[in-house]
Amino acid sequence: TYLSDPKSEKTSAENSDISNHISRVECYDNSNFAGKEAVGAMTALVKTEYGWQPDKNAYRKFKIKSAPTRDDPRMIGELITRRLNHPEWPYPDLIIIDGGIAQYKAALKALQKLKIENWKLKIISYAKPHKLVYGIRPDNIPTPLLQLPKKLQELIDRAIYQTHSFAIRYHRQVRNKQFLL
Repeated sequence: TYLSDPKSEKTSAENSDISNHISRVECYDNSNFAGKEAVGAMTALVKTEYGWQPDKNAYRKFKIKSAPTRDDPRMIGELITRRLNHPEWPYPDLIIIDGGIAQYKAALKALQKLKIENWKLKIISYAKPHKLVYGIRPDNIPTPLLQLPKKLQELIDRAIYQTHSFAIRYHRQVRNKQFLL
C-alpha cells in the first residue's frame, strides 16, 4: 500500500500523496434523470512530462444494465465490474470514484468479487458536497480534500470534473435519443 501508519501529520501528508506513485488514473461517475436512462462514464488520465493528460482513447461510456437506476452505489459497482472484466484495457494505478463512502464500498466489493487484490488497484472516492476523500487512510476515516497534498487535490478535482462532464454529456445524448423515439 502507498500509505503507512500516520504517526505524524507530516508523514501522513507525504505518504498520502499517492499522485507521486502513479502514472495512470481512471475516474468513474454516473448520471440519470429521475432514475431514467442511467449511464456511467469512465475517463483516464496519464502522467506525462507535461503533467496529467487525458487519454481520450481510453474513455468509456456505459449504459447501466443491472443496477436499479436510483441506487448510485450499485451503479458504481456495475461500472467497476464491467470495466475490470476488460483486462485488455490497461489497468490504472488509481481509481477515483465520484461519490461518498457507499460508492467507495461498492467499488471495493466489485474488486473482491473479481478476486482482484486491493493492493494492485488503489481506490479513493470523493464526496463533493462535503469535500471529503475516502480511501486515503487505512481506517477509512474521510480526509478533507484540503488536507491532502496540493498535487493530489488538483488531480482529484481535475479527474472528477472531466468525468462528471463526460457523464452528463453522454446522459444527454441518451436522453435526447429516447425523446426522439
